[in-house]
Amino acid sequence: MKKRNLLFLLLTMMFTPMAMFGQGELTGSGAIDNPININSVDDWNIISDNVKNGNSYNGLYFSLNDNIKITKSIGNQPAGKKFGGIFLGNGNTITVNITSNEKYAAPFGSLSNATIQDIVVEGEITSSNKFVAGVAGCAFGECNFINCHVSMVVNSIVNGDGTHGGLLGLLELNGTANFTNCCFDGKLLGSKTINCGGFVGYNKGVINFNNCLFNPSEITLNISVNKDISSTFARLDKNNTAVNNFTNTYYVTTLHKVEGTARVYTNDDDDDYYYDEFAAPDGNTYYYITGDNKWKFFQNNINENKNVSLTEDLTAHASNGALIIAEDDEVIIDLNGHTLTRDENAIVVSKGATLTIVDNNGKKTGDIDGKIYIAEGQLVSDMTFNATVMKNVETWEINGWNTMASPVGEVTFESVSGLLSDVFKHNIYLYDPENLRWQEYRNTDPGVTPFTTFENGRGYLYRTEGAEKTAAIEYSGMTNIEDVTYTLSYAEGSVLKTFNLLGNPFPHDIYKGEAFSDENIADKFYMFESDGTWTAKSDSDAIPAGTAFLVQATAEETLTIKNTASASKRGVNNDNIVFTVANNDTKDVAFVEFKEGHGLNKIEHLNETAPMLYVNYNGANFASANVSDDVKVINLNFKAKTSGKYTLICKANGEFSYLHLIDRMTGEDVDMLLDEEYSFIASSQDKENRFIVRLEYLENAEISENSTFAYQNGDNVIVSGDGMLQVFDMTGRIVNTMNVSGVENINVKAQGVYIFKLNDKTQKIVIK
Repeated sequence: MKKRNLLFLLLTMMFTPMAMFGQGELTGSGAIDNPININSVDDWNIISDNVKNGNSYNGLYFSLNDNIKITKSIGNQPAGKKFGGIFLGNGNTITVNITSNEKYAAPFGSLSNATIQDIVVEGEITSSNKFVAGVAGCAFGECNFINCHVSMVVNSIVNGDGTHGGLLGLLELNGTANFTNCCFDGKLLGSKTINCGGFVGYNKGVINFNNCLFNPSEITLNISVNKDISSTFARLDKNNTAVNNFTNTYYVTTLHKVEGTARVYTNDDDDDYYYDEFAAPDGNTYYYITGDNKWKFFQNNINENKNVSLTEDLTAHASNGALIIAEDDEVIIDLNGHTLTRDENAIVVSKGATLTIVDNNGKKTGDIDGKIYIAEGQLVSDMTFNATVMKNVETWEINGWNTMASPVGEVTFESVSGLLSDVFKHNIYLYDPENLRWQEYRNTDPGVTPFTTFENGRGYLYRTEGAEKTAAIEYSGMTNIEDVTYTLSYAEGSVLKTFNLLGNPFPHDIYKGEAFSDENIADKFYMFESDGTWTAKSDSDAIPAGTAFLVQATAEETLTIKNTASASKRGVNNDNIVFTVANNDTKDVAFVEFKEGHGLNKIEHLNETAPMLYVNYNGANFASANVSDDVKVINLNFKAKTSGKYTLICKANGEFSYLHLIDRMTGEDVDMLLDEEYSFIASSQDKENRFIVRLEYLENAEISENSTFAYQNGDNVIVSGDGMLQVFDMTGRIVNTMNVSGVENINVKAQGVYIFKLNDKTQKIVIK
């Protein structure tokens, strides 16, 4: 690891007399932008030893970067053995396992003008002495405790005065302790121990409590003796010169005496909720939020997929930073009729994350006064919000093409950041199916109407000639939540006039068949890839926000795109075969579905070098062909645009007893149930009708997942059951018959597909 340099140590010795003791192998200078890092318990122990040797680290910043388990305290009570740094826990957990006969047993034994922030403390301390606490044993000067959540067990074996505290054992004379947004929900145990405090065991100075909660899971302390001394938050010194101040501070269970204006936590009054979870009518569990500091607490924990609910109008200060929904997380915010006010970028939804905003009071009056920044994540809501939706458009590197759509309503091109960076190096086109042309937005030809605005529900073709073929596009405005209607172009007998380029009009994924009806639309759809190909997609594929998609109308239709983020579950049980062909640069896909309906006709790629794979059926070419289930031969056509090696991959979903690929050019006959892929050489001069697929369904075989009774183990198949076993090859010929009783090993020497039938159960086994 990197050691602190000599110059820094010399400067530290000049200005901080006790800093001359070494730090061991710690990294970071201690500056606010370069804190001393705590990455493991070893780093913690180094700091503990250094403080014990007199290095207080006064004014230096520390960063806890991971959860750790500790058995040693940092600092103890004797003069010069105190920790004086700014400890940033970053929401990580310190698990304590300490057994001690000395005073001030705590993660931090002694503090002086220190700050402890954003930590969770768990574990247990067992002690036979005084001033045990969940964060610090004692504190001198002015110390701050911010966002400290203690769930630890204080296990006292003291017989008599323990003076333990949930967070702090002792605040020394003339000291000040500020507790902000702190919570104790651990255990205070010790049937013979008296004189304790829920937060602070003994206060000789001034303590300020702001937005704090005492909610112990168990108390066994003896509070019947000296019952007026044990206090729910902090015991005052016997001379009554100390002061406790309370702002929005709550308790669930008292530690006998209740001081100041601390308010009772109740489940009957929404105003008194502070830290609790509840099940809402939508079936989700939410955590209540009130106050700016509470909002900050949840910022530190939101990446755990916690859902939150406002209990009042909230102004979250800019110093807290934006609420960031972490990648791949799903979080729900229930505005509950309230308004969250923030500066720009109140909430950032990271790539892959989903933020859902609801209003479970049903009034839809809640609001976020401040911008939501959607960094390639998703925002799902039936309320509209001011948002910036970012979309990285990776364009085809040959000519810079890709597609786009607006997720924030009808906005002008000029208002979209990153779109028109260079007027001579970009183009925006809409597809005009009536005239079979791409219309450029600046076209001033007679009879052509120029356009300068993204129309909701319409997709556009975009081209950039920048040095990098990635455009960082940002749409800003009010998110669209209303259903969008679009009149599809359709001309009977003209395949090209049936295609329509639509756009996802919402800031979240949508799915064909759920967001819009597929009644008069061909199965599947196209999306444009960054390699310049129009790739056929299945209905289960998401259409992301800011993305266009190409559908084919099969009749006149006014399409309604609905604000729904759910995926379609229809058609998942249809038998199908997916063929994919690829070389080193590009790939293409073709589907075969065994069902009725209109298939998706094949269209040319913009990339003139990309291969074409399609099914020729009933005189038409399809990217996705719907065929009857009695079809035995499929014409799989292939067009190579460049010479070279290609690989054809076959994924069969269904119960096929025979599936062979015939290469007409080479004469190869490939069992695709066995091999699944086939490599070959092709050139642009080859005939397109190169491949034939021959197939057979299993006959009279009802196969289900719960009928499994056999599995392959090397050259053997292990069969478990009782009765007559029959084994068939793929031609239907019986190759073995035997009685099975219990577990039997059956040797199958030849590779291939076999059908095992045991009584009324049938199972397919592929021997490779």
